[in-house]
Amino acid sequence: MAIAKATKEQQHIDAELAYLRAAPHVRSVAALERGEALLTEHSRQLSTDETLLVLRACASGCQAAGRWLDGLNFAQRGQEVCRSNGKSIARIPFLAINGNIHLFLHNYHLAVRSFREAIHVAEDENSNIDIAKLTLGLGTVYSQLGESDIALSLFERSDALSSELKLASNHAAALNNIAREYILAGNLDEAQTKIERALKCLNDQTVGHWLPYLLHTRAEIAIARGDTDAALTDLHAAVPLLKQPLNTPVLLLVLSDIAALLAGRGDIAQARDTLTEASELSHSASARYADRSERTVA
Repeated sequence: MAIAKATKEQQHIDAELAYLRAAPHVRSVAALERGEALLTEHSRQLSTDETLLVLRACASGCQAAGRWLDGLNFAQRGQEVCRSNGKSIARIPFLAINGNIHLFLHNYHLAVRSFREAIHVAEDENSNIDIAKLTLGLGTVYSQLGESDIALSLFERSDALSSELKLASNHAAALNNIAREYILAGNLDEAQTKIERALKCLNDQTVGHWLPYLLHTRAEIAIARGDTDAALTDLHAAVPLLKQPLNTPVLLLVLSDIAALLAGRGDIAQARDTLTEASELSHSASARYADRSERTVA
C-alpha cells in the first residue's frame, strides 16, 4: 500500500514538472499555482534542477498575478540555490525577473543593478541569447528613466542580436520597445513601421505571449493619430489574449485605456461597464491572493 502511494505521488510530481517544462517561460498564473503546490507539498522530493525550474515558474508567475514581493522572494530563493550549487548561468533568469519587478516598483537603481549583473554573467558564459534578452530589459529601465538615447541603443543592440539568432519573440519585443520610443519622440510614422515589422516576425509559438503587447502599442499610435476606432479594435483584440493565460496588470491597463476612449467619444455606459469589469478583475486577484495567504498560514 505504501509503495503504491509513493508511486502515485511521484507520478503526480513528474506530471506537474512535465507541465512546467512544456510551458513557455512566460508569466503564467497557472504555472505559479502549480509551482507553489509542488514547493509546499513535495519540496524534499525535488532535485536541484527541478527546484530551480519550479522557483523560476513561481517567480515569473508572480508578475502575472501582481504579487511583486512574492516574486522577489522566489527570485532570491532561486539565486541562493544557484550559488550554493555552483550554477552561475542559472542565476540569469532570476536576476532578470528581479530586474523586471524592481522596474515595475520604480526601484530603478535596483533594476539597473540586477540587469547589469545578469548581463555580466551572460558575457562570462558567452551566452548571446541571454545578452539579447537582458539588453532589452535594461533598455526598458533607461526608457522609464527618460534616457531615450541609451534606451534606443540597448533596444537596437537587442534587435540586431535577436535577428541574427532568430529569436522571434525577443525580436518582436525589441521592435515593440523601439516603436514606443518613437511614439514618445512624436515620430509616429517610424513607430508604425517598427510595430508592423514586430507583428510580422511573430510565429505560432510566440503569438499568444507578445501579440497583446504589440496590439497595445499599435493602439497607442492610433490614439496619437486621433483614430479611436482603430485603437479600440486593437485594444479589444488584446483583451482575450491577456485572459488566457491571465495577465492581470497588463489587462487592467488595457481595460482602463478602453474605458477612457469610450468615455471620450461619449459611450458612457460602455465605459462604465468596462471599468466595472476592471474593478471585478482587481478584486478577484486580491481575493485569490488573500486566500493563498490564509492557506499558507494555515
